[in-house]
Parts: sequence; structure tokens; C-alpha cells
Amino acid sequence: MRFLAALAFILSAVLCLSADMDIIVAYDAFAGDATTIIQYMKDGKTEYIRGHLKSPSKDNNIRIAERFSGDSQQFSIENTSGIQAQVWVANHFADEDFFDESMLSVLQEAKVTVVINDHKNKVSHRVEVPEEPGMIFLAGTVSDGAFHPSPRMYPKLKCFYLSVVDAKTGNPLADVQAEIRFRGNLVSTGNTDSQGELAIQLSDYGDYTIKIFKEGYIPVEHSFFLDLNEIPTLLRVPLSEELKEYRIVLTWGAFPRDLDAHLAGPMPGGGTFHIWWQNKVLVGGRNFLDRDDTNRYGPETITIYVPADGLYQYAVHNFSQRHASVSTGLPGSQARVDVYANGKLEHSFNPDPSQKGTVWHVFNITEDKEIVPVNRYSHQSDSKNIFK
Repeated sequence: MRFLAALAFILSAVLCLSADMDIIVAYDAFAGDATTIIQYMKDGKTEYIRGHLKSPSKDNNIRIAERFSGDSQQFSIENTSGIQAQVWVANHFADEDFFDESMLSVLQEAKVTVVINDHKNKVSHRVEVPEEPGMIFLAGTVSDGAFHPSPRMYPKLKCFYLSVVDAKTGNPLADVQAEIRFRGNLVSTGNTDSQGELAIQLSDYGDYTIKIFKEGYIPVEHSFFLDLNEIPTLLRVPLSEELKEYRIVLTWGAFPRDLDAHLAGPMPGGGTFHIWWQNKVLVGGRNFLDRDDTNRYGPETITIYVPADGLYQYAVHNFSQRHASVSTGLPGSQARVDVYANGKLEHSFNPDPSQKGTVWHVFNITEDKEIVPVNRYSHQSDSKNIFK
């Protein structure tokens, strides 16, 4: 038996060394039990690998090593190229139906630590559990062959988190009203706090819709899905003040750190322009780029204050991973582009997670002022060549 155990340990070690990356989640089992959930996205499909189970991913790219103690979980990723994976750690015995405040401190008491050994890039990362109380935290994201830490704690599982900001300034909006419906039935209402945030506990799995409104702002409606894995459902919404012009707002998730909005179109007096963060040219005496964001989430906002006759093109550039030759960061970024016009939300666009690219050409506005989806993906490192 000792020989078999030793052999298994050696095979496990060889497995990890041959892989591009291994992930070790360690904790004090006497203080609390943690479970790791890897949200694995590849070729437009998502699956979940849990640390307390021994099942690998369907393509066998992510495997769980045999554990020789009750206070750690270990995963290996054979090939980190062309995939995206978020690493979550949760209180294993958390039960929303029998909740008490002590559940919020279990992960801190267990001193959860996530160690990423990136053999491909010959670097290691160490992520400690955040200090805030909560039952699940995001350690970071594996994307385009590397790990990107972004630790953030969430108070509860099976919960919907709404964050509302002003589309032009990026400032949090308090007292925004929200109505959530499940299968057409109103199931919850609430208002955002001073930080523009609202957390709502949900009881059913499936598709929801949410209507968000505040006086002086254009009301919006979005849909979201709560799945069986109880990973927090996050929705970041930029509300635009009532206006007649075109306003285009980009938001995204914790990764990549920096996505850039690009707009090309006609000058009122002739010629054309191409606007992005590094080229804030005035068009008709106005700066169309209202807000640039370089540290996750957005919003990044462009308003066409002085419309002219001609074709407008809008694209999103993954500036953080602009040199990647095959990139999944942008398609898997949870990005959304909202287009406001004529006093309402005209369109919302999301990238196709099955695509690859550092550039997403989202839509055009024609000479007839029609918004036409493009949804074309390409790779480009140079910002000035996005539309070439």
C-alpha cells in the first residue's frame, strides 16, 4: 500500500510538471472547509470543475490531482493557450437556506491561499483570501496562457449583484430602482445604496429579466441567468442621462484590465476622424470621448455630439492583450456595448465567446442613421490600425 501511495504521489507530481500550469488551493481544514470552482471556457462552451469532485474537464485539459491531505485541492491545466478559466473559492458547507453570520468568516479563519505555478512562463502567483467577510471569492483569471490575479470577495452564493454608474462620469448612482422578474413574475425589488450597488438573494435557477430606472436617466432592461453552480451573477449597468444624440457605452468584467473603445466617422466640415484614448481629437469643437477607463469594468463612453453625414464604425480593442496572436480575453471578457439614441436604449451587444481576437468590430451607423451589427473579430496590436 505504501508503494502504491508513493507511486501515485510521483505520478501526480509528473502530471503537474508536464502541464502548463498547476493550481493549489490550501486551507486549514480544522477552521473551515473550502471548495474550489474553476469556471472553464473554451470554444464558446462553459463548464465547471469542482475541487471536491474528481471529474476532469470534458476535454481532459483540466484535471484534479489526488489529494493526500484534507486541507488542499490541486488542479493541473495541460494547455493554457486558447482558453479562459476563472478560479473561485467558496465556503464548502455554506447553506443559504440556513444562513448565519458565522458563515461569512469561514474562509478567513481557514486562511485560504491560492498558489498558481505557471510552468509555461516560469512564474508563480500567490493570492490570499480577501479581508472582507463573504462566502465566495474570485482569485483571478487564466487567459491566453497566463494567470491574472483579481481577488474580490462576495458576501453570498446564489446572489445577484447589481452595480449602477453614470455612463458619462463613471460615478456610482444611488437610489436607482430595480425590478427583477422570473418567468414574467415580479420576484424582487430594491434600490442601490450610496455605492451604486444592490445585492438580491434569488431562490430559483434559470433566466431572469431586470428593469433599472432613475429619474432623469433612460430606463434599461437586461436579462441574466442564474446557474446551478451558484457563482455570483454580476451585472454592471451604466445609465445615460436623457439625450437625443448617440451615446455608446462599453462595460466589461474583472479581466482584461483595459479594453478600449474606438470610433471612426465623418467630420462635419469634411474628412474623417478616428477617436480612442490616445487620439482625443475634437469633432465639431467637441470631445466625443467622454470617459476612458484603464482599470477593469468601465464604463468607457463615446457620445456623437455633432452628427455628420457618412458612415460611423465602432470597435473594441483588447489593449491589455494586444500582442497576443490567438486571444480569448476579449470574447470572454463579459463585455457589453450599450447604444443609446433617441432617448432610449436602442441596442446592446455582447461578444461571441466562441471567437478569438483582440479586436471586436461591433457595429456601424449608416448614412441613414441605422445601427447595423458587424460582430467581426481580428487580431491587431497597433491601436491606430484597428479599422484597417
